[in-house]
Amino acid sequence: MAVIQGNVRTASGAQVSLDHGAGAPVSCHLAPRLAPRLASLDAHWTTLPIVDLDPAIVELIALGALGLGLLGLVIGGAASLRVGRLRAELAALRADPSLVAGVDPKAVRNVSVVRYDAFADMGGRMSYSVALLDSAGDGIVLSAINGRADARAYAKGIVAGAGEALLSPEEQQAVDAALGRSATRSRR
Repeated sequence: MAVIQGNVRTASGAQVSLDHGAGAPVSCHLAPRLAPRLASLDAHWTTLPIVDLDPAIVELIALGALGLGLLGLVIGGAASLRVGRLRAELAALRADPSLVAGVDPKAVRNVSVVRYDAFADMGGRMSYSVALLDSAGDGIVLSAINGRADARAYAKGIVAGAGEALLSPEEQQAVDAALGRSATRSRR
């Protein structure tokens, strides 16, 4: 392993000069446009170990390291912009009056289940209606009618607490219970 001290000239004529004092400045003149920035670097090197590398390769390695540094700056800048946009979106969401306690008003938040006997000869309340509604009373009612030989399932849309199609008494009871309305309980 050869140790290079003093001045080194690359294949393109760029000059790297190293001083022997601890904390001595390292000035590199790789290109005229880079000289002011590179001259301001302060390195703590007194010797530079190199394993018989061609000066052109050393210059390529230096330029590659500079390129990686610039790429890191670009990526960091893009990440900083993204964080700024996310902070603005979060502030807008927090200021939105339609969000109650930070919950999306379209999220399912009112749920109720009503179980009942759909047929007089069947016991055990095996049939049911489930209301799934958001804060505005919009959503669906799912009903399953279970008999001895078959089962049927229905889904009906709900808008502002009212059915888009005619609701059975049990379906209406499920909607009323989900919205916190008082409803008479019917049992068949």
